Formats: sequence, structure tokens, C-alpha cells
Amino acid sequence: MEQPEQRNTAEVPRKLGTNFTKLLTAATISSAGDGVTFIAAPLLAATITRDPRQIAGIETALTVPWLLFSLPAGALIDRWDRRRVMWTVDALRTLITGIIAIAASTHHVTMPLLYAAFFLLGTGGVFFDNADQSFLPQVVAPDLLERANARLQTVTLGTGQLLGPAIGSLLFGVAASIPFAFDATTFAAASLLAYTIQGSFKTAPIGGAQECSTTLRTDIAEGLRYLFHHKLLRRLAFVLASMNLLDLTARATFVLFAQDRLHVEKLGFGILLTMFAIGGVVGGYVADRVAQRRPKSILAIDAAMMTAAYAIIWISNTAIAVGISYFLIGVASVWWNVVTVSARQQIIPARLFARVNSVYRLLSWGTMPIGALLGGLIAKRYGLLAPFIVACIGHVLITIAAFAWLSTDKFAAARAANET
Repeated sequence: MEQPEQRNTAEVPRKLGTNFTKLLTAATISSAGDGVTFIAAPLLAATITRDPRQIAGIETALTVPWLLFSLPAGALIDRWDRRRVMWTVDALRTLITGIIAIAASTHHVTMPLLYAAFFLLGTGGVFFDNADQSFLPQVVAPDLLERANARLQTVTLGTGQLLGPAIGSLLFGVAASIPFAFDATTFAAASLLAYTIQGSFKTAPIGGAQECSTTLRTDIAEGLRYLFHHKLLRRLAFVLASMNLLDLTARATFVLFAQDRLHVEKLGFGILLTMFAIGGVVGGYVADRVAQRRPKSILAIDAAMMTAAYAIIWISNTAIAVGISYFLIGVASVWWNVVTVSARQQIIPARLFARVNSVYRLLSWGTMPIGALLGGLIAKRYGLLAPFIVACIGHVLITIAAFAWLSTDKFAAARAANET
């Protein structure tokens, strides 16, 4: 007879609790640093080269680890203490961003160095993000997950893509090294906070001690089978994969589009990026309530909003139009994440979460480096507006698929199946 799953060494609290507060604070600090680097990295790369393909290589280096390491990372995180993974990864990311800061301050930055550094940061992100999403259901009760995810999304977007880019553009204007030194400091602080979270966050296998002898390949295969036999999760993964491919196609050369087509300087570029965060914060305030009531509606509306955003840029590629577009994309992104992340946390059994989530991420995020490469090639051959046109047309098809494939009763049935 199967034994009940062990979610944590203590009961999951009925309120968000101290451990969630520490997690939220760590995420807030780290996101502020990420936001600074988010704007500083393309600006730094643009001082070295104006080739769209090389600029797009930064996004490719950052996202290709999802293709390479998602599956083994998920299987390993289901074996490891997730809190330990989080603080260890952030400690390593402190070192990497510190190296970029030193190289920038001594004028030794090269594109190969940036590619290597962002590949390592992306690899750390594969492990951290899987551990983070696996960790949350162990400290928050199932009926509070929408609220917890909405708070995380709102706060991290507010700091990471509202304050972060604004601060980053100002710091970059002072010296190219300062934004990366700032990010290194925030990673160090987030690592220390994660270290102080109380408890053990390693799940116990369902079969008892003998299941601990399974191989990594067996664990990965179990995660693959679960996702590919789950129609709702499989469809969500493929829809998100298409969205991410198109979004990275448009985003990979955005710094050149902003500078050469919109004629904005460093501060203006930061303001454009903050519009995404403002939209995310606005959307986050209502995301948990909408997510609990109408998941089909919110996901279909998300896809339609993304289509409208890219259409606005296509028709009127002015700075104001782009700012409005990124506001809409911010709202849509937060709503999508709150609905789908909460659904996965409620649907997938705790002992399988990291490895199933890693398969989901492999499918949905593995298309991002492909999109970044396509964006660079399309922009080089057809101009800097062309990637946005491709993204708009593609999102029309995604909107049709979202209306056809996703329904509220499917979400309810999937949640109920995991509760029985």
C-alpha cells in the first residue's frame, strides 16, 4: 500500500507564514539585481557590437541551458533539499556577476566572456527556478497558492522590471561595471536569506526507502510519462512553448530596435522596459481572484492581449506605442504565470513535482534560445521591425489554440484528480 507523501518536516501552515515571507524577501532582493542586469547586459553588449546576431547571442546563452539541463535538474531536485539548492545557486551566481563587474571595470569585457557568463547564469536559473517552484507548495497550503504566486509575481516584477531597469540605466550611465556589482550583492543577500529558512525540504518517495535506489534515467522517464499522458499540462506546455519562441524572437534585438528605430537613449530604454513591469504589477493585484474563477478566460485573453501588443508595435512603432504594448504584455504575462504555475503546483504530486516541472520547462522554455537565434537572423535580413511582425502573426494562431484547447472544467478536473 502506498504511503502518504511527505511535503515537509512540519505541517504546511494555513497562513503564508514566516518561511514564505523569507522566500518573498529573497526573491524581491534578487529580482532587483536581475532587473539591473536585464538592462545592463544588452547595453554593455551594444557597446561591443552592433550585429543583431551577436546581440541575440546573449539571450541564446542565457536560455539554452533549459534545453540542455532541464530534465536532469528536475530529477536531481526531487532528490535534494530544495532550500539548499536555492542558496547554493545564488552563492554561485554572486561569483559570476562579480566576475562580469571586474571585467567591465578593467575594460576586459568581450562577447565570448558575456556568452560564457550568461550561459552559467542561465544554468543556475534552471536549478533555482525548478527548486523555487517545487519549494513553494511545501510552505504554502494548496488553497493559498494563487495568492502566494500572485504576490511573488507582483513583487518580483515590480522590483525586477520596474525599479531594476530604472536603477540599471542610471548605474550604467555612471560606469558599466556598477550594475553587475549591484547584482552580485543582491544574489549574496538572497542566498543568505534562503539559508535562514527553517526546515528540511526534501520529499520522501512514495514507495518507501527502496525507491531511493532508482536511477536518474528512471526518474526522468517517470516525469516524461506523467506530463505526456496529462492532456491539460501537455497542452499548456506547447502553447507556452510557442509564446516563448515568438516573444524571444521579438525581444532578442529589442535594444537595437529601441536605439536605432525609436531613437531612445539609455534612460528611455529603461523606461520602455519598466512599462512591462507596471503592467505586471497592475495585473498581479487581481490575478489570484481571476485565476480561481475563470482560468480558461484569463488564458485566452492573455493570448489575445499579446497579439494586440505586437500589432500595435507593427502598425505604429513609436516609443509611446511600444510602451503601451509592453504594458499589455506585462499584464498578460503575470496572469498566465499565476494561473499555470498554481495549476501545476496543485495538479502534480509533490514527490514528482520537480521532474515533471522540468519536462514542462524543457518544452515551454526550450524554444527560447531558438527564438533568440531566429530574432537575430530575421532582424539582420529583414530589418529590426520584422521580428515583431512575426510575433504578431504567430500570436494570432496561439489565441485560436487557447480558445479551442483550454477550458475551466479541465482545470477543475485535474485539481480534483490530485486531491483524491
